[in-house]
Amino acid sequence: MLTGVILCRDYEEQFDSQSTNSLELLPIVTSHIKEMQSICKEVILVTNQPRLFLPAIPRDIRIITDYYKHNGPLCGMHAAISLAKNQYIWIVSAASSTISAKAASVMLPLLKGENEMAVLPWENNKPYFYHSLYNKEILPIIKKLVTTHKIQPIHLLDSISWLRADIDYLNKMNVDISFIKDTLHAY
Repeated sequence: MLTGVILCRDYEEQFDSQSTNSLELLPIVTSHIKEMQSICKEVILVTNQPRLFLPAIPRDIRIITDYYKHNGPLCGMHAAISLAKNQYIWIVSAASSTISAKAASVMLPLLKGENEMAVLPWENNKPYFYHSLYNKEILPIIKKLVTTHKIQPIHLLDSISWLRADIDYLNKMNVDISFIKDTLHAY
């Protein structure tokens, strides 16, 4: 029912495949995978450096690269959503130090119950692009944006209808919102 996607592109630009610092990313990705596996039937890792992860990531994790190489987060989303086996996709960044399966679980019924394309955490009048849930039906919209080089999160959110998962709502549902502290705003 839910596919978890970890986008590594933003973070791995800091490292090249020869760098010993690239190993810093592995514990974060491993932690994200474990958290996602608690609620996701499938986990996909999107990276343009798959060799960094192949030896250390479990074989049941799909490791893919961007199909469109424009270097934006929507390119990684396009690749993952194109190959996702499930209708709903939870997108996170490897640059986030923590993620919350409970937050994703609380947001999923919001997405299923509406005709919206996404549910994004919302705080201080701003949506959070990462740690959001998307309906797979969003794929043609992402493809159009990517092929016209509109690759920033704001382009996507301006092109779809989406719901907010207010921080107050998440708190009421007993979600620890500490995951929000290093999640990228969409605007």
